[in-house]
Amino acid sequence: MTFKPSKITPGFNLTWESSRMMLPEHVAMLQQRKQLQRKRSKPELDMQAIEELECKIQSLVEQKKEAVITVFEEFGNCVYLGKIAKIDPVMRRIKLVRDGEDIWIKFDEIIEIEEK
Repeated sequence: MTFKPSKITPGFNLTWESSRMMLPEHVAMLQQRKQLQRKRSKPELDMQAIEELECKIQSLVEQKKEAVITVFEEFGNCVYLGKIAKIDPVMRRIKLVRDGEDIWIKFDEIIEIEEK
């Protein structure tokens, strides 16, 4: 004789297990809730880490080398590769050139910079 759990068996009534169908609005709401749970907060960099980033930016501009820049985003970091073409201290951003396209990156969004 085999054991066949039902929805009233303790520990076997998982979320939506007994539902045969869900409305599209409910599916969208559940997906939105999952996405909000994955949302992260930006790590705070101390003054020493900020100064190190600024020094790396300056040396990469002077040496005209390619940079690997990690930028914070709420649902996952984004990594850019290219040469730093311009530093805009007033707007607090840098211009990264890669494959002929220009990308402006704000200083506050940068988490890490490495030389390629």
